[in-house]
Order: sequence, then structure tokens, then C-alpha cells
Amino acid sequence: MPSSTVLRHTVSFAHGTSLENARNIQQMGLDAIAARAHSLGSHTPGAFFVHLLGPPDEPGRGLQTAYEWGLRHSAMPVVLIGELPEHVFRALEVSRRRVTQPVPGAQIKYRVPHEMIFYPAAYPIVNQHVQWQIVDPYGTQREERIS
Repeated sequence: MPSSTVLRHTVSFAHGTSLENARNIQQMGLDAIAARAHSLGSHTPGAFFVHLLGPPDEPGRGLQTAYEWGLRHSAMPVVLIGELPEHVFRALEVSRRRVTQPVPGAQIKYRVPHEMIFYPAAYPIVNQHVQWQIVDPYGTQREERIS
């Protein structure tokens, strides 16, 4: 019997935060109450802000931008990478549970990538389908500072 390969089309996005917040999201999922509690000067408290990523070998400016936003939460931030099936990602946009927009106040000359905002109404769907990965640029340095 011939075997068939199913290509899985996914969309990846990045969110900068503290290691503790990233672990909580990874273990418990997105939560509006937690998002509100960790919103620092957000124009949409309770929403989850991310930047789109390209392929792993060339993620683009979204990875660095997410890291820099993470500095608002920790001196040693991590980047939480989420991956959703493309059809779920698109359905959230069509239903307006997710929007993409320029970062308010960002000057064009700085080429800040657009932000994507997942509204709390999207959280149950995201939590059902997302795969999370924490990227910790500090790795063993973090462990050495704790010791």
C-alpha cells in the first residue's frame, strides 16, 4: 500500500516575557486574568501580544522584537514560541479573535514588525491547538546567576 505524507502547515509567533510567565503559559495555557495581571502599559489589557516568525532558519525581526519586549518583564527574558495550524490561525483572524496591526507609536524608520493580538475570546481555541517552546538565550548563565 502506498504511503502518503501529509504536510502540516503551521504558523509560528513569538512572545517575550519572563521565564516564570513563559512556563506558566506553557503549562496552563493562555488566561485572561493572568494576561491582565502581567500587562505592563498595554493598550489592550488582557490580550496576548506576539510577533510573527519566519521559518526556523530565518525567523526574521519578530524574534528579536519579542525578546526586546520581554525586557519589560525580566532583565533576563525568554521568548515563548507558539505554533498553530495555519487553518486555526486564519480562522482566528476571520473571526476577529486575532488582529494584526502596527505597534502603536512605533516610528516607521525603526522597522518594528507589526504586532498580532490574540484577544481573550481566542484563548480556548489557541490553548486547544498550540504547541509551545521556550527559547532561553541565557541557558547556563541563568543557572550560574541563581547558584
